[in-house]
Amino acid sequence: MVHSHDVHLQEKPLRRIITEISPVGSRPVQWVTFLSVITVLLLSGCRTAPPAPVEERMTGEQVRQQAKQQKSLVEVYSLGDPAAEEWMNRAYDAEDQGDISDAIAHVNEALKVAPEDSEYWQYLAELELQDERYQSAIEHAQRSYDNGPQLGQLCYRNWLVISRSLSALNREAEAAGAKLQADQCPVEAPERY
Repeated sequence: MVHSHDVHLQEKPLRRIITEISPVGSRPVQWVTFLSVITVLLLSGCRTAPPAPVEERMTGEQVRQQAKQQKSLVEVYSLGDPAAEEWMNRAYDAEDQGDISDAIAHVNEALKVAPEDSEYWQYLAELELQDERYQSAIEHAQRSYDNGPQLGQLCYRNWLVISRSLSALNREAEAAGAKLQADQCPVEAPERY
């Protein structure tokens, strides 16, 4: 059983400490403000991880190279529109020069001419992945997949971009599922007997 004089003795040191660190004449409102400022300062030190260094980010070229390594019996390519191809050539040149924003702008112009071209949508998604526009990369790779052949290298590129973008957004379970989808894209030759 705790006696009232024991409680009084236990509270006294705490009250003395608060009095010593509080400014003279402080009010409870000032303490709340003080504690709020300290909390904000402490939380501002808790940042998310910085973006990966440029050399560690997956570029559109790396996506295309990985897709080329996937052997598929069937590949489907778009015919391309000559007017849109001019814009795409500008986009490829801009990417080669490291100007991803300019490359994205040129692909968007090509898509105005050929809005259903799944190859263009995928290229846009790859540029957005490189530019850390992860949600847009997912949406555009999905649009490419929906409009495209859903097999072969383009399909693999679709799901690889979706997987990498989901991973960058810390959605690891979904990223793993997208990688499994990518692995289903190559069409293997039937076994001969």
